[in-house]
Amino acid sequence: MPTVYMTAEHMTPEAFVDLAATAGARLLYSCRETFDLASLDLEEDEEQSLDVHTRNRIAAVRHQATTHQGRCRDVHLAFAADGVLHCWTAVQAAWYTAISAEFEGALAVHDEDVDNRDRTTADEPDRMSEREIALLAAQLRESPEFREAPSQAQRQRIVRRLVGPRVANYWAVVERAADAVDAASEKAFAELEAQLEDLAEELANDSKIREARSKARKVRAVAFLKTRSGGYKPPSGLVEILLDEVAKKIRNGKP
Repeated sequence: MPTVYMTAEHMTPEAFVDLAATAGARLLYSCRETFDLASLDLEEDEEQSLDVHTRNRIAAVRHQATTHQGRCRDVHLAFAADGVLHCWTAVQAAWYTAISAEFEGALAVHDEDVDNRDRTTADEPDRMSEREIALLAAQLRESPEFREAPSQAQRQRIVRRLVGPRVANYWAVVERAADAVDAASEKAFAELEAQLEDLAEELANDSKIREARSKARKVRAVAFLKTRSGGYKPPSGLVEILLDEVAKKIRNGKP
């Protein structure tokens, strides 16, 4: 299905809703991404490797973030008209951007301090060859952990864990692997968007989906799209639109 993407730079959410009404859309899909404190958790070994100053700084960010638990951080709207899917996405909430920047900033400062300490113990840093970069980037493209990392900073930490702290050009691996994952993910979900009607029908025929409550149904839909895409984490907007189509088919008794 052809898709048009819009943001607040193109129009306000009110204008988008008016556009849906003008286009004669019978359904307007909406999706809220809410903030979860668990998104600020680190792996146990990574947390233990932090120095006291970084731990205290991260603890302060988490404490500040508690007041935002469950708040909406992203808004997505969508409707279909004349065979074209129209999507509108809001800029992330300012408080969420600030918390993310502070959290990632604390980790970045820690990584830089580690780099500086490592440089004092060696005259020249190691560098990966072009062949080594290409091989590791290809390996990371197939890594579920790297595919699902929510930020470039977390992708960076995954690569650092693999290559060690003395490799100077690890960013080349991060960027090449990230570009490959993002391109493959976009291609996979663009193809699935075009099959939305068939996918919704398949899910509506699944007895486990029909009997599941909303949260369990969403978990199953995410797993379904992840499997169909080849292991990529599906965009939340696509999940919500698919679930709405499934619910409509179940209500109408036309799975």
